[in-house]
Amino acid sequence: MIKALKVLKSEVDKDMATKPEYLENRFITEDGFEVAYFISNEKVTWCIKLEKYGSDNTIFLKSGDDIEVPFNEARNKIEELKMQKKYSREYLTRRGVIYFTTPAQTHQ
Repeated sequence: MIKALKVLKSEVDKDMATKPEYLENRFITEDGFEVAYFISNEKVTWCIKLEKYGSDNTIFLKSGDDIEVPFNEARNKIEELKMQKKYSREYLTRRGVIYFTTPAQTHQ
């Protein structure tokens, strides 16, 4: 999603330069999450659509940066949590604690 947002951000100025009456540019995931911008009357509006169906699922923003900053912060937090989980497992394994990732696994 972050890569798609960067592509959209790189295209917005080119699209603005064409001075369209109306233009939409969007990226949609398989599950319906969408990040997009539209240009109308030489004004850009960004949006995030959280779900494919339903109402009240679209957030409108003034800038692509308003989307990118929280996405990057979320990615960084996910990576941080992954590292904590990795180190926690390594710590427990070194201490002889055995844990299971699925119910089907048995002691080693």
